[in-house]
Amino acid sequence: MIAFELYVNGQRVCTAGSEGLDALTTGITFSRPKQPAQREAGTYLTVGGVITQPEEFHHWDHRQLNVGDKVEIRIIETSKVDAGTKFQELIFLTLSATACFIKVGSQSPNPLMSFTRYLFSLALLFLPLAGRGAETAQARMYCLSPRFQHSTDQSGEFTLDLTTLSFGVNGELAFGDFFGGNYSHSTYLIVTDIIFGDQGSGYMELNVPDGGDANDNGYFDFYEVSQAVSATTSGHYSVNGFGSGAVTASWYRSANSKDGSCTLTLSSSFGPVVFVPQFELIEYTGPLTYTPGSNTVSGSVNLTQTGNTNNHMQGPVQFVKVATNRFNRLTLQAGAWTNDAMQTLTFTNDPCFRDPPWLTNYFCYVDFSDWDPNTGDVDYPSWDLSIDDTNDFNHNAIPDFSDDPPPRRPLLSLARASTNLSLTISGDVGHPHLVQESLVLPPTNWQTVASITLTNDPQAVSLPLPSGRTKFWRVLAQ
Repeated sequence: MIAFELYVNGQRVCTAGSEGLDALTTGITFSRPKQPAQREAGTYLTVGGVITQPEEFHHWDHRQLNVGDKVEIRIIETSKVDAGTKFQELIFLTLSATACFIKVGSQSPNPLMSFTRYLFSLALLFLPLAGRGAETAQARMYCLSPRFQHSTDQSGEFTLDLTTLSFGVNGELAFGDFFGGNYSHSTYLIVTDIIFGDQGSGYMELNVPDGGDANDNGYFDFYEVSQAVSATTSGHYSVNGFGSGAVTASWYRSANSKDGSCTLTLSSSFGPVVFVPQFELIEYTGPLTYTPGSNTVSGSVNLTQTGNTNNHMQGPVQFVKVATNRFNRLTLQAGAWTNDAMQTLTFTNDPCFRDPPWLTNYFCYVDFSDWDPNTGDVDYPSWDLSIDDTNDFNHNAIPDFSDDPPPRRPLLSLARASTNLSLTISGDVGHPHLVQESLVLPPTNWQTVASITLTNDPQAVSLPLPSGRTKFWRVLAQ
């Protein structure tokens, strides 16, 4: 008999052939999906045959090929061939994320057409299917404490340092009302008399700008490097040996710059003393890759400091949905990241909210145990995390980040009995599954013939035998 002997990269694959075949063929198929998120492109080698009366299909091999593979087909005459797999029904599998369908085929008098259907069905059947995996949102983190540089007053008589450390200087204007003056930020001051070397210590309470949202994203411009800042705020200070009184702060920062200037005017008994220190907004941005879940959202961040690409924070994150408001409220779980120096940055549980006016955005508090381990005290611990997720798989206006994941794609198998067909559905228990049928492909209209809420996985559904016609079935998971 005539047979095909196939080799891939010099390795024998099979010898295909059988007495009584009306057609024996092999083919190489390349498929590129229109929706890459649902399946991958690939090149596949298939070999099989067909007998038309009665319709019977023979299958020997189907495998994926890689770039550079060498396929050799030898046409030989032999009585020794490899046993193939025989079957009498064609199965088609859709590439939808939540559905698949099958077909029971009628007989065809044309062996080439029959086998063409067979070959095409195998090419679809064995293509890799990809369900929803990890998705990516955009994250932005900013520290609520701006960092101030050492400065000298305009007369050249005094220097000024801000710090929250017991010993040393870290420049932190810390978030929080530490001294009871009802101001947004607090810090300790060190004022040094340049001429005499005298040093006075004390504190300062100061508001930072809390208005302005030029890009209308729900975040104050002061905490966005991309936005410009020009504002004036007030505060109070007290320094031993120097004085106490009101503070006026004039803030200025250009758009897309993490650095700005703050003109601090301190009232004193000998007149106003003006310092113009530079300040820095500490901001990190980068991807947050996550996997949606019914009760938890797990993922990781890889963040880079704005304006200083050598500085990084990265590590795992997990959010637990609040049962009473799962789509809009989550809780960030305690965890640990590493920075560019491979130091561990631990943080605690904090609430996370979906922002109603900006439905693709979530904002979270992040409280580090100590953001800068290089100092002796806790500093720069308070941060905000903004998560912007435009992924919306089911187009229900709830980002995938907090939405319920869809049911997995059902897997189908079909068994033929004497009086009926038994369709076995493997899918998520508790989810409705619509069984639909059509007489043609592409379908002009799918008709729902059964609605099943799975109580078992897998679960069988009885279908009537088609009366002399080809029928296609698909199952939609909801």
